[in-house]
Amino acid sequence: MELMKYHYSVICAETQKLFSALKQQKINAYSISEKNGVLTLDIAFSEKRRFERLCRDIGAQAEIISRGGLIRAFEKAKKRSGLIVGAVICLAAMAVLKNYAVDIEILSDDEQIKASVMNVLYENGIAPGAYIPDIDLVETERALKQNVSGISWAGISVTDSTLIIDVIERLPQEKAANERMPCDLVASHDGVIEDIELYNGLLVKPLGSGVLKGDVIVSGSIPIKKTELQEDKFVTFDTVKYVRSVGKIYGTYEQTQVFEQPLTDTRLTVTPKTKTEKYLNVFSCKIPLFFKAQGGFYITKEKQKSLELLGVKTPIGITTRTLNEYSFETTYYTKKQAKALAAAQRERYEKNFLSDCEIKSRHTDVEYKKDRVVLTVKYKIYGEMGEESYFFINK
Repeated sequence: MELMKYHYSVICAETQKLFSALKQQKINAYSISEKNGVLTLDIAFSEKRRFERLCRDIGAQAEIISRGGLIRAFEKAKKRSGLIVGAVICLAAMAVLKNYAVDIEILSDDEQIKASVMNVLYENGIAPGAYIPDIDLVETERALKQNVSGISWAGISVTDSTLIIDVIERLPQEKAANERMPCDLVASHDGVIEDIELYNGLLVKPLGSGVLKGDVIVSGSIPIKKTELQEDKFVTFDTVKYVRSVGKIYGTYEQTQVFEQPLTDTRLTVTPKTKTEKYLNVFSCKIPLFFKAQGGFYITKEKQKSLELLGVKTPIGITTRTLNEYSFETTYYTKKQAKALAAAQRERYEKNFLSDCEIKSRHTDVEYKKDRVVLTVKYKIYGEMGEESYFFINK
């Protein structure tokens, strides 16, 4: 096989002595020729060392003229053995790392939910570097659903040594309007009933009645007479029918609200100053790549990038932390300014909470204290003053 042979030129005073030695040592030589007293021949790769030692023993000078293709490739690779060893180590490392959690990704925009999920994972021994086959995914999903408030579902999957935690946030439940749930309509404020729109239920407080907060205006318990056949005889008796009271109760009521404005107000202010810090990640360990920590107060955001080898994430990476500086500003108000700010609070309250009502009158008392101004507003309001109150049926 030409690819595995060395092509030699040999200078030997006694050519016959060389041939006899080759025969005696059982070394096969190929393509032998002689020109101007110089022999050329081919020796197999496996017999290279024996042939060169034989030439030294008999005093012949042997020099390699050319090499077969496979031999050239092998010798080049031998010179770069460090690269080969490194590649083998990297391949072995990637094969091992596939069984370890290099990164944890939580699919949620809520930072509080992310922090709660990480806490539950750490409590269950799951962190970067955890051995994936030892993780009970079903048990961990159950722990997340039980211990993380604000989520209704959690699922865990593994992709390229990354644990992906997918959560579904719990949506606020609207109050159910279930015809089968009996309820009363009760007064939400102390006041006088001026208008009634009744669709279901028994009215127990007529128009014009004064009521206290919590009084039943429309009852969901309606007395009825029922007739049944008992022992070949019709019997009439009193019983109760339970319904869901439906309707709207309007009236005039009074409400008191207090608004306060301190004379000294401290607020957080974000400055234009921004800094950057970088960390070397080795599994869950973060090694600072800076000498001095930044002083002051900062809002931080982190971005992590892991080193990848042939598309596989490694436990080594860089975390870039962006710091936006903020400070606390203290503002001092005069009593006149504080009164105006308290009045602005009152206006916002009326816009947000009393927009569906009619404000018949308001009476405002102003109290100047040592460190604040207090506005006490007494409202006289016309609006809806009935709310549902569910009850259980005891039989």
